[in-house]
Amino acid sequence: LAAFTPRVDGLPLLQPAPVPRRRPASGHAEAAVPARPRPHAAEDRPAAADGAVDVHAVIPTYPEVGAYNETERYDWDAARRRFTVTFEFNSGSFDGPLRAVPQVGWFDADDSFGTLWRVSPTLCGCALPVKFPYYILDVPDDYSHMIVGSNVGSSSYLWIMTRAPRVEPARLEAMIDTACTFGFLRDAIRKREHDRPVPALE
Repeated sequence: LAAFTPRVDGLPLLQPAPVPRRRPASGHAEAAVPARPRPHAAEDRPAAADGAVDVHAVIPTYPEVGAYNETERYDWDAARRRFTVTFEFNSGSFDGPLRAVPQVGWFDADDSFGTLWRVSPTLCGCALPVKFPYYILDVPDDYSHMIVGSNVGSSSYLWIMTRAPRVEPARLEAMIDTACTFGFLRDAIRKREHDRPVPALE
């Protein structure tokens, strides 16, 4: 399987790296170290880190197992060159307890593409002293969807998100297919359900 090859506007940003992987007992694809990106200007990189998205498919972290109405909101802080992340979901059912995981993130200083994010959970408003890596693997010109992957130790995690609470099944399957080209295992991906009202068209 190839290493991560993040894309923007459909173009590959990282050269494939011949990193061998095995299938651990967890069922996740093994972590791989991506090659360094080719030089490229990323003038609009904050755009992906601003606004709300709905999560439609995941390889979940432990806190989000059994989540419904899974959403993230990004708020770009231009003065501090960072963004806040508000991750919310109902636990266990559509009307289950609302859980929130506040985080803060930065663009990796060594990544000129803006496709490698470093994100820290926050506690009482303060960022914890750890920055987890998140790769923006696929995003179109209009930022209507985003595929994000992360490796922590020997486990891989995945989030497929759109700007709308509903997504056509065929489109979701196409995004899952894209995620699988990066080495994520299809049988580890879980679809998410939403029951929030769809906003009326203006």
